[in-house]
Amino acid sequence: MSDGTPLLRWWEAAVGAFFLIVAALAKLHQSNIAFVVAILTIFYCFVPALMEATSRRRCTFTVNETVVVEGSVESIFQLLSDFSNTAKWDPGVESAVRLQDGPLKTGSSFSLRTLWKGSRSTMTYTIVEMDYPSRVVLTGISQDARVKDHIALCPANGSNSMSAVDYTLEVSLRGWRRPLVWMLREDLAKLATAAMEGLERHCASRTVGHQLPSST
Repeated sequence: MSDGTPLLRWWEAAVGAFFLIVAALAKLHQSNIAFVVAILTIFYCFVPALMEATSRRRCTFTVNETVVVEGSVESIFQLLSDFSNTAKWDPGVESAVRLQDGPLKTGSSFSLRTLWKGSRSTMTYTIVEMDYPSRVVLTGISQDARVKDHIALCPANGSNSMSAVDYTLEVSLRGWRRPLVWMLREDLAKLATAAMEGLERHCASRTVGHQLPSST
């Protein structure tokens, strides 16, 4: 299913067309080096778009994590659906702010400053689906990547003091990097695991912090 994003950005099409002409001229003048360079450039401009047109999933990596955390479904939903909280529990997020005031709803967006593999970037997240207090879906975009976070919650015990969190992350790279996402699969899996472990720690510490000291 298309998300409305052009399969080929204008500069990719322009570069691809230019090197298509270069390849033709190089072949005409029997310049093998120039021909090979031109063909490789065309490959990186056009093939990712053709792959995406055939099947977007071929350029998307998906990872799933399930954890049980301390807290009611309602409280955990409030924590996770408001992505301005992500810096509290996700070690890959340095800072996060909400871009609108008012109650959370579909269309609410957030700006996150992330750190991954020593590189900092800014990612904008938007809530695209929300079903309180059981499910929220957000899409994110940065200069290099597109992501989709699916978060589903349900009580993990009869008293609703523990919550099961099912987290699915979909990642696709942008531009010429699209077909290379498979090379990052191990790092992306570690990223999701670290986020869920951070969530477990945060929820546990929050529960301890809310406990009243015993009377003496």
